[in-house]
Amino acid sequence: MEQQKKFKSGKSRRETAVQGTNDSSIVSKCSMAAASYFDDPFLKEFVSKTAKRSPLINRGYYIRATAIDFLLKKFLSSDSKKKQILSLGAGFDSAYFRLKSQGLIDNVMFCEIDFCDVVKRKHTVISTNSTLNSLIPGYFTQSEKEDPLIEINTDRYKLLGVDLTQHNTLEALLKICGIDFDNPTLLLSECVLTYMTKRCSSNVIQWASETFSNSMFVLYEQINPNDSFGLFMQNHFRTIGSALKCINAFPTMDSQLQRFKQLGWEQSEAMDMNQFYYNLVSEEERNRVEWLEPFDEYEEWHLKCAHYMVLCAYNKTCESLLSGFTKDVSLSSNVIPSCVTIEALANLTSILRIGHASTVVNGVIVTVAGFGEEYGKHQRLSSVMITDAKTFKSKLLNLDVDLDKIEIVRLRHTLCPLKDGSTVLIGGRMSPTYCCTQVIQLLLNCHDSIGKYTEGTEKSLQTKENNTNGTQNCFSKGSHTSTDLTHEDVLNGAARKTETGNLNYEFVNSRDRKGNQNKDESEKLNCVTQNETLIPNSDSRHSDKNCVNIENINLTSPYLNAKSNETHSNKEILDRQNSSDTKIKEKPKCLSNSLDLDKSEQNTDSNKINSNCHKKDIVILETMNSDNKSDNKEIKSIESVSLTCSVIKQTGYIPVPRWRHSAVVCQKAGKEMIFVYGGRNETHLALNCGYLFDPDNGQLSQVCSSVSESGYRQSHTASIWNNQVIIAGGLDLQLRPVNSIYMLDVENLVWRRFDVTGELLPRYSHTAQVIGNLLVLIGGVNLCHQSPGVAVINLLSGACAEYALSVPDPDFLVLLHQHQICYLGNGRFVVIGGGGNCFSFGTLLNKSPLVLDINKCVQHFTQTVCNKNGSMS
Repeated sequence: MEQQKKFKSGKSRRETAVQGTNDSSIVSKCSMAAASYFDDPFLKEFVSKTAKRSPLINRGYYIRATAIDFLLKKFLSSDSKKKQILSLGAGFDSAYFRLKSQGLIDNVMFCEIDFCDVVKRKHTVISTNSTLNSLIPGYFTQSEKEDPLIEINTDRYKLLGVDLTQHNTLEALLKICGIDFDNPTLLLSECVLTYMTKRCSSNVIQWASETFSNSMFVLYEQINPNDSFGLFMQNHFRTIGSALKCINAFPTMDSQLQRFKQLGWEQSEAMDMNQFYYNLVSEEERNRVEWLEPFDEYEEWHLKCAHYMVLCAYNKTCESLLSGFTKDVSLSSNVIPSCVTIEALANLTSILRIGHASTVVNGVIVTVAGFGEEYGKHQRLSSVMITDAKTFKSKLLNLDVDLDKIEIVRLRHTLCPLKDGSTVLIGGRMSPTYCCTQVIQLLLNCHDSIGKYTEGTEKSLQTKENNTNGTQNCFSKGSHTSTDLTHEDVLNGAARKTETGNLNYEFVNSRDRKGNQNKDESEKLNCVTQNETLIPNSDSRHSDKNCVNIENINLTSPYLNAKSNETHSNKEILDRQNSSDTKIKEKPKCLSNSLDLDKSEQNTDSNKINSNCHKKDIVILETMNSDNKSDNKEIKSIESVSLTCSVIKQTGYIPVPRWRHSAVVCQKAGKEMIFVYGGRNETHLALNCGYLFDPDNGQLSQVCSSVSESGYRQSHTASIWNNQVIIAGGLDLQLRPVNSIYMLDVENLVWRRFDVTGELLPRYSHTAQVIGNLLVLIGGVNLCHQSPGVAVINLLSGACAEYALSVPDPDFLVLLHQHQICYLGNGRFVVIGGGGNCFSFGTLLNKSPLVLDINKCVQHFTQTVCNKNGSMS
């Protein structure tokens, strides 16, 4: 008896936890309706205290409400006169009241079923709310209850409190309420059966097929539980006591379709929420949704939609509701499994960031701004994290600047390393309504034990003008979120020479913002040592008369003081930029992050991979660390590093502001330039324009494009190969991931499409790296049920192959998007940051640095894919 009591007590607690999901869900639905996503004035009647949810959560509940509303209305529009709707696990759903107010269910019997406690609470709300009970004809004249489990029983509306697993009791109550088991009936289950065991949930489905002879079953619930997002989602529901008990038994849409067939349903079809949104929601409606509120979480939105589905099963004459759309996109048969490994680096300071930018200078990985965790809080970041590219130990630097005047705090920007060792920070945003306009240059300064510059840094200044063509000692970078580089060639740099004849730079000496608190902060961050402090910058090279101390300049921008929900026209931006000679002029709002310098050693005669690849070609991963040395010396210890910040004035063509763009270093007429392309801003979801930026003088010049060329792109990558810019992937103007690749001849400014043979998944928010004559695309997001892993593309033959990531470890979850990469050589990358919000389940930030190894991918590619394509040619 006592064991039975414990069992009932445990069951009661689980039921209470599941019922709690109803309370949270109705608040989120109410927030979504209040933000004008979905028209339902009755949701708020069931909420005692409203709360504003994030745009991501609003969108998630919008697509759920839209899908169910679409299916209900399509069922109601059928020719049958007598119809019935049974809402299983209805909770506080307001569908009856919404449809009744619209005059769509006057002749329909609507029955809602849930746990007794839930329906009693719902009845209490209805009984005291005239807005609700006035929509139930006969509510005040209904007869005495024939059963205590029947809360409301009018001619057209029924409210029953019964456990769905008690089929005999349920069926008896339905008969008492006058439900006709032969009339066309729609049974609706929104995130209900997944909380049951496999046996119980399958019994409900089978009972429905056997009891209602002319019926359809609409199921909305979670799928794809075994990738990182799915595992994180499962852990969330376990934590709140509402485990998804059934999801692993039927993890995919295909397995759910087979399940319904085996349980007696004659036909079934399903689509995930990405498919529903792009196929059954009109373009006009999608465009309306995009501009309801500022939004910039596409990765999280698409991942959420890929993990929820709607399924419709039919018996007898019930018509299709999903227009016959049944394609399952759970897995591409051409993706090669288990060739990519990701390893964590133990006992290191974790870099927890997204929307940041990283690059390598003098053997130091520099990571700037973004959003992430710092001092135990999730926030926008203004700090710079420097990481030793050999030991991967990290240290946090805080710039001693006025953040209201200097736009260090930004997301979705790009960071381009130049030959002289400086880096250029371009574009980005502070919020989805405020683009950054300043182009900022960062310079790492290395000091010896007494605070003087090392000989290697001085030498690099002396030799800058002897290496102006940039074709011998350059490195390759590629991605709007990453820096591509070879280990020896790229992990070198020098300080930018500042003795120019123009007022191009506004210099700020950087020290740790907290001054004498450095030691305390480094202890909080578990940095390299407990005694780390920044050595003050004693550099006197910036005292040149042509350089202006930024502290003496009024940089206050009217844009910086604007409200976060204001947007500005291009004219307003130009007026602001040109308003005064005492302010920073022409702060460009667009620029980018993936830079690639031309590498002469990557010509078609050296590390060539032709269409008949041989096994010896694998050595390309080993020869990237060649003896092509730079004059600059690697920084021996990050403890001796300080940072100089400068704002570059811009002249010439002023581009529209942007973020989620790409940027890459290239050579134009023997001069080092930065090519910036695409992105988005406050008023355009994707841009198709690009420009060249001269970091020496701040000059900008437009590079035109057309829709027939590279087209509208955001969240794509840019890489450099043989002085051709490679634009890969991204989101188009309709916010659909693409897999196309375009190349721009930098000298002639001519675009061409690059066609590939083999599997290449659409992707965005990925990273890219050129290794010899191979283009490697890493990670990203798409609309498929399989997140992109690693794509390898032969830039000579067009041969391409996709390699899947390893099955994720539940204790080591990695989301390979919104990250940065740096190439270490020998087929290994260091991954910095990445991750994102997982809908309402929480935030998953990668505990980077991580090491990603693609040696097996390249070995398979060179031995199998290239030879296969070669034999076909």
